[in-house]
Amino acid sequence: MSQPKTRTFPNRRAQARHWFELVAKILCISFNGALLFFGVAYLIVSTWRLYTHDLVDGAIVLFINIVFAMFVVAISLYGCRVIGGSNVNRQIRYGFYAFVLLLINVGLLWHYVIYKKAFKNITENGANAYDDPADGKENSLLDSFRSSFYGYWSDGNCTGGECSNAGCVGSPIPFEPVVCESDGDFGRSVTDAGLKYDRTTDYLLECVDNQDRASDESVGMVTSLCYTREAWAADQKVDAMFGMIITAIFVAFLLFVLLSIVLFVSRPRTWQDDDVPLVKDSELDLADLPPLEATPQEKQEQSSVHHLLVPPPPV
Repeated sequence: MSQPKTRTFPNRRAQARHWFELVAKILCISFNGALLFFGVAYLIVSTWRLYTHDLVDGAIVLFINIVFAMFVVAISLYGCRVIGGSNVNRQIRYGFYAFVLLLINVGLLWHYVIYKKAFKNITENGANAYDDPADGKENSLLDSFRSSFYGYWSDGNCTGGECSNAGCVGSPIPFEPVVCESDGDFGRSVTDAGLKYDRTTDYLLECVDNQDRASDESVGMVTSLCYTREAWAADQKVDAMFGMIITAIFVAFLLFVLLSIVLFVSRPRTWQDDDVPLVKDSELDLADLPPLEATPQEKQEQSSVHHLLVPPPPV
């Protein structure tokens, strides 16, 4: 059985260069694989949310998410090209792109942290505690949800949603089913939220009073808003937590890829690099290399050439 060949290095510098490049490539391959997966998944999810009208901050934000996901996919594909080459300029350019992504994702991580905290406050303290415009981010999120909810209600030509009895008494409080002519899914989701509502009558009526219902706004629409927004906040808190975890992992990957680019760019250079026009003699370390010995075939060829060039001695 033949013994496995072990790789030998002419000197320590060559060995260090080998491990530098190996570690950097492993980091880059791992990062770009995760980057490509994240970008494609984010692109699919954002496109699906836009298609199904699952809007939290509006269609513009989802369009921005889609463009960002396409940018992530493009960077991952460009990174795969950089890994296979030794061009320093491409590696530095790739590092710049990765740094831009890092800044964007740090901002996105901060965004998720703020959102998660706000949704946690709403679910723990109740949405009624943040109906005052001075309540900051929580009130801003509730206003955004109200505008979106009223828009869906009007676009779907929805009816129902009001309490089934006078005074909204009962535990749980009974509500009329919501029926939407143009958006049946929205009507069913609001009806399901009403069946799961477990707040008191006083809490519900306080919410209705806080909305300052206009004359063209139906009682059912405002009542439906009040018994759906806690459930909406609970779902958004989970989404924000999930987004925060994914973004934190992505930031960690970005730090790894920046480290790998530093390894690529700072590795020892030799005359074998295409992007290094001039190398000092000290970098070659020729003195450390073992002397080369000709093979028997090369010795025979040299001997034949010698006999052809040198005439035989006179007899």
